[in-house]
Amino acid sequence: MITALYFLYQLYLIIFKVKIMPEGVTSPSSGETPDHRASMSLGGAGYYDEFHNEESKVLQVAGCLGIICCTTASTIFHLYNPISERVAEMTLRLDLIGIGVMIFTLTLTLVYVGFHEHVWEQRAIMTVMLLIGAINGIAQMTPCYAQDKYNNHRVVFYTLVVTICFGLALSWFLFYASEKEMKLFAVRLIMSFVYLGIGFAFYISKYPERLFPDSRLVQIGMQSHIWWH
Repeated sequence: MITALYFLYQLYLIIFKVKIMPEGVTSPSSGETPDHRASMSLGGAGYYDEFHNEESKVLQVAGCLGIICCTTASTIFHLYNPISERVAEMTLRLDLIGIGVMIFTLTLTLVYVGFHEHVWEQRAIMTVMLLIGAINGIAQMTPCYAQDKYNNHRVVFYTLVVTICFGLALSWFLFYASEKEMKLFAVRLIMSFVYLGIGFAFYISKYPERLFPDSRLVQIGMQSHIWWH
């Protein structure tokens, strides 16, 4: 919920166009340039100063709402899933919906920004990701989506989505990113995929509860869903 509150604050910055210090001006308190904050809240000034129009605002709001949706759904899942098997299935479905919403809204936002100088590629990729997101949304509404016997289907789908996102990031690295973009964001983008890969490995392998099915400690406090987070 702390994450959700943080991105509510980001929404405030975006919607009310709270200005961030111009590029190159340092903060008296921190001594740091505002580029990192400008990259998070694109509505202000900085390297992406051009992104303060209505179209970009919609995408920024969608990205923040996607994160808020995911973290809120996850909180509900972790709080209430022990009540009963039926509640666990319902809250798991809600959690998976939140994850899907966050993945696709953030992908759209990042593609919009990363490919801002290549409009044809930008629109084509965003259209494809919207279609995949819509298909996922429809699938999530089916009664069987959250059932354990379809877990492998979910794993295959999200593996495909992560692979597509990795391919987009790699193509951005190789063909589209400017020298300044590489300097500002390359390391952080690489590390985000490293963290995602580690979490996804736990999600796919169901480790460690797969090796310790009778351990209450592992099932409650050390299971793969926790490591995924």
